[in-house]
Formats: sequence, C-alpha cells, structure tokens
Amino acid sequence: MIVADNDTLWRLVRPKEARCKLPQVERLIAHADTMAASKLLPQGPGRGFEHPQLSLILKDGDKVLFGLLFGDYGGDKQIYVRDLVRQQDFLAPAKEAEDFEYSADDLADIPLSHVVQ
Repeated sequence: MIVADNDTLWRLVRPKEARCKLPQVERLIAHADTMAASKLLPQGPGRGFEHPQLSLILKDGDKVLFGLLFGDYGGDKQIYVRDLVRQQDFLAPAKEAEDFEYSADDLADIPLSHVVQ
C-alpha cells in the first residue's frame, strides 16, 4: 500500500514500511492505471478478493485514488483483478502482474517526492 502523507510525499507502508524510489513507484502507478482487461466480468464472489494475492492501493488520506486487488487465477494464463475505483472485475493476462512484483527492499533508499494530482 502506498500512502500520501501530504501532497508531495508518498510512502510504501505495507507489507512493511519503506522509503520509495520514484522510478519504480511511477512505473507501478502507471501500470496499475493502464492494466489491460482481457474480459470484463460481473462482480461476484469466489474470485479470491477476500484474501487477495496482491493488493495495490494508492490513497490520499482516506480517499482511494486507485486500487487493484488480484484474486485467484482464472486459469494458467489469466488472473482475476478488481478495480476498486471503477468497481469493475476483469480477467487480465497473468504476466501483467509481473510488473507489480517489487519488495519493500526493491523500493527502498530514495525518498519519494511526487505531486498527487
């Protein structure tokens, strides 16, 4: 989870707190915002969103700017994704999730400054 302390400072706070490198976080944010759905689905249970494999949520205070939950795989090449802002469930290529596989250590070292739009 990435949070905004104010309009210029973001922090990675889960799974553990770490400072963030701007280039990696910008790539994560851009990828989350442009992730291609291969098939839109009606919202429903049984897709693993109660205990997602991955949760990427960007907040400004209590306001969710965007959020993606990755549920159970819907096959070898597809994964369930829920867009929390648009309230959409969809299937996406599993390889799309590879760009989100950063650890807190990968994002550490450089304080992140960025203006929240």
